[in-house]
Amino acid sequence: CFWELALAYRIDVIKRLAGELRKGTKDAQSDRFRVVGRFFLLPCPVRQWFSLTFWARVWWTYALYDPSYADRTTFGFWIDVSNGHVTLLPTLLCLVGMTYDVLDARTFGIINLLAFYQEFVGTVIYFCTYFF
Repeated sequence: CFWELALAYRIDVIKRLAGELRKGTKDAQSDRFRVVGRFFLLPCPVRQWFSLTFWARVWWTYALYDPSYADRTTFGFWIDVSNGHVTLLPTLLCLVGMTYDVLDARTFGIINLLAFYQEFVGTVIYFCTYFF
């Protein structure tokens, strides 16, 4: 959820830096792979664990493969932004509910089933945009 919130609230930074990154790389797969590899090797100090700007790097790097994540008018952008907002509370409930008895098991299971179904549908629709 946190990465999707970074997408929502740092889209201007993502758009600007994705454009700069695209200009700095050739369109070759090896250049894109090198950029992604550098992202995964970046240090992440504790003070940046909850920084939306730091995690926006995920999106401006991914925008090399799918430019829709640097454009707020696209389906890819909106499906992930909505997932970040809609699934935040069920995700937190799931994290707490796996440790403490906050709800009876049936209610807890139904809430998580609905949350996972919503995420599954968004994923299927996203993949369908590539094939149809």
